[in-house]
Amino acid sequence: MTHPELQEHLTRYLDLRRAFGNPLANNEKWLSRFVDFVGTSCPSDAQPVTAQLVFDWVDATMAPESTTWNRSRRLSVIR
Repeated sequence: MTHPELQEHLTRYLDLRRAFGNPLANNEKWLSRFVDFVGTSCPSDAQPVTAQLVFDWVDATMAPESTTWNRSRRLSVIR
């Protein structure tokens, strides 16, 4: 999936969540940052989103002293 396609899917997903009245809190921010990370991390378009890419994002965006809860929360948002 290309970066623009992934951004479009995210926009639709967030719009749907809002339409159902689901609170987004930090989820919107983290999902947007993940999509941006995918765009800068994948050298070519149409790369699959892998579990390794998700773990790389968590590692790149978390401080070393972050708690396990914070890491698991971000993983839960991305899944």
